[in-house]
Amino acid sequence: MSHSRTTRNNPNLTAALNILFLNHANPKHQVRRIKDLPRHLLETEWCVEDLFPYIEKLAKNEFRFSVDRATLEFYKPTPSLGIDDSKEWAKGRLNQDPRSVAVELSTAQFLSKGLELDVVGNQFVDLVVVGEALQGEPEERDTVGELPVTFGPYKRYNDLSKNIKKLTPSSAAKSRERESYQKSPSTAVHDGTFAIDRAGTIALETIAQPIEIFYPPFRRISEALENPNFQPDLALLDAISAIVSKAGIIATENEYAETLRMPLSKVLEDYFERAYTTGGHSADGLIGFKMVTAMITALVPLLIVELKRAFGEGGCDPIAQAEYSFLQRWNEPELKPLREKCPCPTLILTGGGPNFALLGAVWADRFIVQRISDIVFLAQASTTVDDLIHKAARFFSAVKLGINDLRQYYVGVGSSRVQPLQPNVPHPRFFPFPTQFRCRKTQETISFCYLRAMDDDDSRNLAYLAETKNLPCKLLIKFSDRYGYEAHQLLADKQRAPDLFYCGLLDGKSDVLCSENAKGRFREGAGGLYVGPMRMIVMEYLEGKNALQTPREEWPRAAHSDIKAAINQLHEAGFVFGDLRLPNVIFVGDGTKLIDFDWSGKEGDVCYPHGLSENAGWVEGVKSFRKIEKEHDLEMLEKHFPAP
Repeated sequence: MSHSRTTRNNPNLTAALNILFLNHANPKHQVRRIKDLPRHLLETEWCVEDLFPYIEKLAKNEFRFSVDRATLEFYKPTPSLGIDDSKEWAKGRLNQDPRSVAVELSTAQFLSKGLELDVVGNQFVDLVVVGEALQGEPEERDTVGELPVTFGPYKRYNDLSKNIKKLTPSSAAKSRERESYQKSPSTAVHDGTFAIDRAGTIALETIAQPIEIFYPPFRRISEALENPNFQPDLALLDAISAIVSKAGIIATENEYAETLRMPLSKVLEDYFERAYTTGGHSADGLIGFKMVTAMITALVPLLIVELKRAFGEGGCDPIAQAEYSFLQRWNEPELKPLREKCPCPTLILTGGGPNFALLGAVWADRFIVQRISDIVFLAQASTTVDDLIHKAARFFSAVKLGINDLRQYYVGVGSSRVQPLQPNVPHPRFFPFPTQFRCRKTQETISFCYLRAMDDDDSRNLAYLAETKNLPCKLLIKFSDRYGYEAHQLLADKQRAPDLFYCGLLDGKSDVLCSENAKGRFREGAGGLYVGPMRMIVMEYLEGKNALQTPREEWPRAAHSDIKAAINQLHEAGFVFGDLRLPNVIFVGDGTKLIDFDWSGKEGDVCYPHGLSENAGWVEGVKSFRKIEKEHDLEMLEKHFPAP
């Protein structure tokens, strides 16, 4: 499908979509029309998920039905379905899989790819939408009026807690079951593995925030493994030698696990439990400690171990099995008081034959698992073995470091006083760990609490609305390994960007202005790949709407000139902005400011990141890993913010 340049850049053109909401709330199977959609966004930037608020509004206004956006599914009828034929078509299909008569569209799919936008809103049904009722707490309410306001993260956490009780880790880790679970928000593990729907697109996004923002000590382990000067505990060499000599064993799964359990216990200097859940399931090993407080008496898991004779044997991945073992262990009733205080950080050690890997996991609102180490081969395959033993000793010394950090963490959590977990109130367990920073303007340490994620439905969200504890003041807290703090500060000083209060390490004290460790860089000769620590950026929260949320006729009269002036000021100082799209321009009163300086920096130094979409409204020359040029900024200005 092609569109003229005039159509794509004309903000005044609108489009309509004919929607068949396939639900008992629409018993007559009536087709409803969503009007006045911005055509230029449908053709360039909008994905299926951008229709969520329109569907929610349609369901509520037309059918008095509160739909849970996490359950929304979108289908394009095949062959085309005429509006006059929709009632007959929908009969008997309320409880059937629509995929036999329609193509499912992924929520991340661009609308321009899934629909024929030249003909939408005419005599055919453009989309069939399926969705379930929003659930109340603790049980479903009968009427819309009785639905409480449920905090989104609580619902995701509670749904997973309910569903994990039904799973068996060894079965859930098999390919077919795993694929099914990765399609549902209420059972998915956010570890980067994903299922494909029948349309050939990703069924559910499983990329998530870095686990270290919820539990910063995870980074200590990976830094130790990356540091060539990190020295292993030499007292472990005898025990490491025993593992190296036995890791290559080929035996039954039970024999393999039993052969390695004792050497692993000696190396980690901790006892391996076989702790069974109330459902009768147990991982191959668990290192924990007994917590006894006035509120909690429980074995707290620090490290969960799953061992297989080989990765993928029998269609079961030991990493996936360990993930589900984590959930079943932490979902035990005895751990509920602790689980409702914190995001349950835990280490996972998995082995497939002689191959071992270390992972970190947190259960905030979503269950997130990420690799801390590469796969380490532990079997002796050569007569030269000293280097292998040294690498293995470094690996297990780093694991011990992580276990000790976790033990100290849970001692603190167990004795801390945290507000009760409630369905409709923000709770610390759902948010990142840092809650204070040293203001670069006043050098005062400021404490804050999180209110909500800026995009609660996005598993990649790294921006949060927060409020200071003493004199209530709204802040925007952002986390990123890459940030153009110099460009941001330049425009903030000229009132063309939010005030910048802190940019540095997660400790809230190591600002890039005074700490070399807080800075990052582009790898030399690596084609635009960046390396740097995870940083917290604290800035002023602007009470306004961005250019994407604001109809063009309501933009400030000086929007174009204000944006152009800001870009010129950056260019005069040698900087480029890099991402001049509608969401990154915010209108505050009659003023206009730039936000999101992740890609900003000195021209010639900074590059576009991985994963740029081809349909996000870029100008020619913008591609992943290419240098960001001033000319790109100017062309993006004219494309998205043309002079009136």
